[in-house]
Amino acid sequence: MKTARQHERLRCAVFVSAWLAPTQAYSQSTDLQQALDAVAGHHPACKTAQPFYWEVGNAHGVLAKGQVGLDAPDADTVMPIASATKWLFGAYVVETRQGKLSEADIQTLTMRAGYVEYKHRLCVKHRQAKQDDLTVAECFAESGWGAGHNDALSADAVGMFYYAGGHFQHWGVENGLGSLNSGKLGQAFNNRLGANLAIGFESPQLAGGARMTARHYGDFLRKLLSGELALSAYLGKHAVCAQPSVCPQQALKSPIPSNLAWHYSLGHWVETGSGSDGAYSSGGAFGFYPWISADQQHYGVLARMKKPSLKHRPARDSAACGQQLRSALRSVNGA
Repeated sequence: MKTARQHERLRCAVFVSAWLAPTQAYSQSTDLQQALDAVAGHHPACKTAQPFYWEVGNAHGVLAKGQVGLDAPDADTVMPIASATKWLFGAYVVETRQGKLSEADIQTLTMRAGYVEYKHRLCVKHRQAKQDDLTVAECFAESGWGAGHNDALSADAVGMFYYAGGHFQHWGVENGLGSLNSGKLGQAFNNRLGANLAIGFESPQLAGGARMTARHYGDFLRKLLSGELALSAYLGKHAVCAQPSVCPQQALKSPIPSNLAWHYSLGHWVETGSGSDGAYSSGGAFGFYPWISADQQHYGVLARMKKPSLKHRPARDSAACGQQLRSALRSVNGA
């Protein structure tokens, strides 16, 4: 039998253990916040991207977050997310197919379906009433002087990676989304992926028309990490070479710099090759950059909105900053 002194020692040990556990967790959380604050606020790659809101988390919730730069957005700022829409669309397709993709689905989601003439500006109207009424099918059927036809199929490009929205638009027309305008398209995505995501569309473009908050996109990424969505099992799957300078026989056009050897999976990038860390991402042209770490344990969102120009590519700045945030995250976690 235990003596009174032994019982007292046991009670003390339990008390100390109970006190240390949350204290250690708090310390780690504080270390992470401080480390990421330092990177977001002072690393050259992130200073170039400012102003922005950022958050990092895991399947259970947000671990650290912050705003940097003058007039930075916050977690609830609704903004156009441009090509970050593609990850949502990939999830929509895989969810619709209940995880059983056809070869045509895979070819579409890896941008090898041959629809390379698509010009997104043809689906952005100056009159709001016309923009609100425009459907997925009408957008796909648009043509313009000197711009060609959005729905033109280039037989020679079938099977070759070509970064353009026409592949996704064609799938939408063929699979019941053609009659939907922006409002109804948002409803369709929320019905399939979860009403709590509050996905909206500014134009009926399946590859780039969505608008969203960082908070809600974070909710989407947590669904992927937790296995709630069918795409969770397909992160990085069926990835194809997406860099013409690396594989000219497989890729025709890519928005990423020629020194990067990234691959493209089902509606999202796999940041492979020298100087990259294997993360999954879907950065938008205006700088909205969501990511999931290569080990699929953490996610991040860098939220900003800046119009690109011939000399400036906001998406590249955001991706460079995001990589630095991931590096700091690994350092704190001892990985």
